Amino acid sequence: AALPSLLSQVLENMEKEEETTESAKKEPKKDSANKALEAFFAKRAQLSDEDVGQPKILSEDPEYAKYYKMLKLDLPRESVLQAMERDGKDITVIDLDPNLPLAEQKNKKPSRPSKHAALENLLSKRAAEIKEKAESPNKNEALEALFAKRAATNEKAALEDLFSKKAAALKEKDETPDKNAALKTLFAKRAADAAGEIGEGNAPPLRVDPEYQKYFKMLKVGMPKETVWQALERDGKDPLVADMDPEKSYSSQAKKEDVDPPLKEEYAKFFKMLKMGMPAGAVRQALQKEGKDPNIVDMDPEKSYASQTEKGTKKEDTDPPLKEEYAKFFKMLKVGIPTGAV
Repeated sequence: AALPSLLSQVLENMEKEEETTESAKKEPKKDSANKALEAFFAKRAQLSDEDVGQPKILSEDPEYAKYYKMLKLDLPRESVLQAMERDGKDITVIDLDPNLPLAEQKNKKPSRPSKHAALENLLSKRAAEIKEKAESPNKNEALEALFAKRAATNEKAALEDLFSKKAAALKEKDETPDKNAALKTLFAKRAADAAGEIGEGNAPPLRVDPEYQKYFKMLKVGMPKETVWQALERDGKDPLVADMDPEKSYSSQAKKEDVDPPLKEEYAKFFKMLKMGMPAGAVRQALQKEGKDPNIVDMDPEKSYASQTEKGTKKEDTDPPLKEEYAKFFKMLKVGIPTGAV
């Protein structure tokens, strides 16, 4: 009985060992499958990390790739350089190898020798010589200053001498008696006489006075004096100018200050007749009947009679009165013919 129980225990143990062996064999297969997948992903991650860390070549560099594409499309090199300058890029990069990274080529980029190195060297030498010459003390400075001072003194002396000679010549000329003094005096006297003939106060006679000559031309061509009076009044001139002597100036014939009473006081009734609407011809007849000047009708009632006539300005009247020379015209007025018709 002890033997069978022992055999059963041995068999059980063997079965357990077999089960354990089988389970052990199955588990490594699963682990190996997972491990292969993990290794694959790990390798990919490592490759991607290497790609990220590794610098890109210039033709694929996002910063410079477009410029190499522009060259590849046969765009002018100058245009590409201008584009790089506009974008603030280093234009020397365009001369590098597009199949290598920028960092690798910048570290190895040799410095280009200047095409104008010889000329630059010559200019630098000349600049150094000029600077050295400028900094060196001038040995002839004192001598130059002396000559400059002497030249200034000589120039000043020459100018003073010139001015003194001119002043002496002018003084001598002033002290020399004028040989033509008598002739000058004669011409001055003649000029004064001519000015006196022109009119008082050197005013021109009315016939040539620019202000009044056109009115005397109107009289000369036969225009009525009344028309000339109207033209003078329209232009704001003294209408009595038409009655003045054209050979004398206006100032010599103009009336003095009016101190006489105005016409409206002395001839009040006649102006009242005009104011009431009586014809001017009837008022003139009334004036003539009383021995008054019929022209008063055309005068300014605010001024005196003397200020509007030539009384007091002309000399004594020795000519025949108008009523004798123009008797028939005054008779026409007397019988009542209108002034315009006369």
